[in-house]
Amino acid sequence: MNPMGRSQIRILIVEDDNTAGQALGEAIRRAGYTVDIIRDPKEVDRQIKLHEYHIAIIDALLPITNGVEVGQQIHKSTHGATKILFMSGIFKDKVFIKDALTKVPALGFLTKPLDLDEVLSIIDQQTKDFLPDAKPPLQDLFLAESISNQLKVEAVNASEYIHGFELPWIYSLFVNSNMSGSLTLTPLEGSPWVVTFNNGRIVQIENNDAQSFFGQLLIENGYLSKSELDKFLNEESSQLLGQRLVEANAISSHITKVIQTEQLNIRLSQSLQEDQFKAQFISEDTHVAEDDAHINNQQISNILNDLIQSKVSYDWLKNYFTPWLEHCLEPAENFSGLENLTQLDLMQKFSKIAKIVNGKTSLNTILSVNSDQEEFLMKAVYLMLVERVCKFSDKKASRVSDKARITRLQKILKDIENQNYFEILGVTRRSPLNVINKSYHDLAKILHPDRLKKTAHPQVIELTDQIFTKITEAYTTLKHTGKRELYIKELDIGRSEAVFQAEALMDMGRKSLEARRYDEALKIFDDLIKSSHPPTDSLIYYIWAKLKAGLSVAGRKQEIEELTRMINKIPAEDRHSAPYFYAKGLLFISIENYDRALRCMENALAINPHFLPAKRDELRIKRVRESKAEKMSAKTLFMDMDLSTIFGGSGKDKKKKAK
Repeated sequence: MNPMGRSQIRILIVEDDNTAGQALGEAIRRAGYTVDIIRDPKEVDRQIKLHEYHIAIIDALLPITNGVEVGQQIHKSTHGATKILFMSGIFKDKVFIKDALTKVPALGFLTKPLDLDEVLSIIDQQTKDFLPDAKPPLQDLFLAESISNQLKVEAVNASEYIHGFELPWIYSLFVNSNMSGSLTLTPLEGSPWVVTFNNGRIVQIENNDAQSFFGQLLIENGYLSKSELDKFLNEESSQLLGQRLVEANAISSHITKVIQTEQLNIRLSQSLQEDQFKAQFISEDTHVAEDDAHINNQQISNILNDLIQSKVSYDWLKNYFTPWLEHCLEPAENFSGLENLTQLDLMQKFSKIAKIVNGKTSLNTILSVNSDQEEFLMKAVYLMLVERVCKFSDKKASRVSDKARITRLQKILKDIENQNYFEILGVTRRSPLNVINKSYHDLAKILHPDRLKKTAHPQVIELTDQIFTKITEAYTTLKHTGKRELYIKELDIGRSEAVFQAEALMDMGRKSLEARRYDEALKIFDDLIKSSHPPTDSLIYYIWAKLKAGLSVAGRKQEIEELTRMINKIPAEDRHSAPYFYAKGLLFISIENYDRALRCMENALAINPHFLPAKRDELRIKRVRESKAEKMSAKTLFMDMDLSTIFGGSGKDKKKKAK
């Protein structure tokens, strides 16, 4: 069957009420279909001889004859090729409806007032085999052999909305080009982000609400003390902080550039929000000096690795990749760069991934073989796609075994059962109705039970029914403003309770650390990071508690790898606290990298000079480096530690001080 566009698909509406007919016709036309409307049922016979209709929507109550008879006429004349859909605002009796559906093998019988989304969903389902498997403009680029600059701009500007987690793809597209211009990202709420490109380099990122880290980074890197920085901040001046510091010879212009580049990295991370954006790229000349702070295509791989690892959620990726499960991965134009990519954190576990980027292995198969590492593998695949190391083949896998399909459907069902309605549809709380509708229809194209062959395995049919019931339940709630607002209130009540409980657990965990009950603290923070709303700092304290409780001898290497992955999942904008640097320092101590551990302790103390754990470890690390004879081990360093003063000291200590 040759695919056609929606405009080539004709829908016939037989409705004597002109207002109702025009309203229905306009809604279907807006979806891209061609529509003919007939008010006089006598015209039906002539019309179906003139055109081939895919679906006829017929009012059951028509003048002279009833709609059921018209449906019988069309069904007979077209030999069943034109599908029938009845509607009525009068005939709502179940006996009448059952009788109508017995006389004519119709798609259904809808009662007025019509739910237009339901009508469009039925039309989409019945015409899907005539349409190409259309993807959103940005996702469509995953199929492209090569992507011209014009195509990049068109795909971004043609996207009605983009999700914040698609930004790594957009940033990669423009950095790997020679284009100059501005990318404006307007969220549904809040101030827009404006990212300026110069010859493919990111040179500026502006947002009125974004926090500045310039001063904080100067302190962390040891260029200024907090008191020195405060002196400049307290001075009244219209100049930027960096300019004032350079003019006062407090820092060099080179240091300014280094810090500004770090801040660009943080701003990129801050822009990745779980929100919908309107995106527009305007090509224009941007005049900047060659040596100004920037991010270029040599730096972008590390940054994308960090963004995807720390910001892009697993739940979003599962939804995003659902339409691609049966597609195969094949080499793209940057495939030769895969070896360098495998050195990055996300890729290290999948050094042999090149063997399956062969145009023969589907994403579903790849994920099924590595089901225990699915989150990291999905992120690795996303990184390869945005770096154009691989692309999706436009051909789907020739055959997927029943076993693989059942395993994947079981995984999808398990995930959906643990997700809220927004997560199920892959939308945000602020997503407009058209985005919700589109997400639902896109999922329906993949997971609707009607897509299954009659010979499908019974378990495949059962699982698909269960999954789509959950999807429909989510859609039915979110498409109605009233139900959606009520559902959000219910979520907020649950979230408030969860946040309150999490804060209480955080306090208990800190007290357990203070009392040196490390195993107890570890259990508390383990529960926290597995909760639905873990506090931002919970990962930091988990790493801290884990290292204090001690690593196992047999699984030490794997545990250190896991802790490293955890600390890399902390977003760039949240890596600027004394506890963060302290936990990272402990991690370096665990692998006996004392130089980097010392640097982390110094960073922690630069942020908080009174942070005693870092002071103590700083001294201990220096003793290890300076005294070869002592040979103090990493275990001694972080186990022989008095934490009583970390959170203000224990009661016993306070009594001693009082004396």
